[in-house]
Amino acid sequence: MAIENVIMMNVVGKINYVDKFAKDIFLFNDIQIVDAMQEIDSGRFILPIREENIGELLGFAQLVSGESMMDEKKFVKTVKKLNELYKGSLKLDMISLAKGDSDLGKALSKAREFEGNLEVEYGQLKEINDRIEALNKSRAAYSYLDELNIQMSELDNMENFSYSLGSVTRDNAARLKSIYNSVTSIVFHVGNQEDNEEVFMIISPKDLEIESQRILKALNFKPIEGFNKEYTKSPKENLQLINAEIITLTEQHIDLMKALVVHLEENREEATDSFNTLSLYSNLSIIKKKYGLQ
Repeated sequence: MAIENVIMMNVVGKINYVDKFAKDIFLFNDIQIVDAMQEIDSGRFILPIREENIGELLGFAQLVSGESMMDEKKFVKTVKKLNELYKGSLKLDMISLAKGDSDLGKALSKAREFEGNLEVEYGQLKEINDRIEALNKSRAAYSYLDELNIQMSELDNMENFSYSLGSVTRDNAARLKSIYNSVTSIVFHVGNQEDNEEVFMIISPKDLEIESQRILKALNFKPIEGFNKEYTKSPKENLQLINAEIITLTEQHIDLMKALVVHLEENREEATDSFNTLSLYSNLSIIKKKYGLQ
């Protein structure tokens, strides 16, 4: 590939035209910006000393780097958020940007309004997802006890005993089985996990709970999460309640997702306009960091 000559160009202009000039540079695409202040400090950015240049020459002493004045982060953050909502399908339309004037204030206002309208729906989705996640943990926990014919309220309110459910590795399970007779607890093997860990239910006298916990800690006993005192019935009945709630919440999640997709498509044009404008201004801010501004 042949090497092409590059022409170095110094530009001095009125501050009123700074955005328009930055936009033209961005749309041109084949211009590389260098840092104006570095050029000035090194003596490479020079204006001829003529009467018509006196104002500009005096202004050089008051220039500051655009680096200290520009911040594209606020635009970039909103652009990223918009594109996340549309699963990355929004694309920068250079032709559209070149044709018309881009109203930054309008774009920011529309983006905030759009995000605000979706906030409620996304908040509801998050609540449902969090609840389903908690229910799945509870379902997994109570599944280990589904053959236990006892009310969980009775286990939770034992006066002299406490219980815990947890897993240990196969090696530690063998160690636990080997010391059954010396452990001050009742130990039940209640299942296996997919990662080859074995699950045990431990019932300990409350007076000896500290000693039991010391032994379990030495075996790297990992408590099973998901037990909740709101489930007072037998494990099998609790599982029925949990499964019913998961079904209901899943249906609500599907309905909300459908409504969200409709909302996104109805607002795609305005979202695209805001995306284009904010993408433009984030790039203009980056370009203007290289300017010397007064």
